[in-house]
Amino acid sequence: MKLARTLESNAGVTYIFAIVMVVILGIMSAQAAGVWKTVVQREKEAELLFRGTQVRNALQRYYWNKTVKTVAEIPKPPPVKPNLNELKDLLKDPGSAETKRYLRPSSLIDPMTGKDWKTVIDPNTKKIIGVASSSEVEPIKQGNFPPELEPGDFEGKAKLSEWEFRFDRIPRPAGEGGATGGGITPTGGTINGGSGMPGGSGMPGRSGTSVTSGEEF
Repeated sequence: MKLARTLESNAGVTYIFAIVMVVILGIMSAQAAGVWKTVVQREKEAELLFRGTQVRNALQRYYWNKTVKTVAEIPKPPPVKPNLNELKDLLKDPGSAETKRYLRPSSLIDPMTGKDWKTVIDPNTKKIIGVASSSEVEPIKQGNFPPELEPGDFEGKAKLSEWEFRFDRIPRPAGEGGATGGGITPTGGTINGGSGMPGGSGMPGRSGTSVTSGEEF
């Protein structure tokens, strides 16, 4: 009888230990899953910034024949170009006799959703002036954006869809209103990072001119 009670007691302890271990493993798995989810989103946000910049630069090359980093580099007057009908025209300019490419196909995909970009349309000219993700996820990155970005257009946004990459949005030079003072539009006006507003947000990225087939972007 004493042996039986001892065995029952040991079995009870083992059962409790097993339950505790299952709980601990569950907590650790949940924490690991959360960390992994964060890592994946950070990587996707970095790719979003890269591809968004590529599209923004491609739009500048299409409308202005070059990318710009300062207001002084904006062509005056800008070249007269027909409105871009759809983003895929950046892969091969339909209005050019030569094979003129502005963008790689991979940059036409929103990395957050794996779908096409949401286009930003100028309410006055009705032309495509930028792109944004359609993701409603809250961005992890809230600050310390690359210096070529206008901070007010990206910092503190509640949704990734509020990050808009607009070709006519030029960061304000140092000493003219500070980091969050709003970018400068081609007409010289300023906008304090409002979503969907004329003048819009964007960022100059890698420099370069329109590229032809076989050249590197």
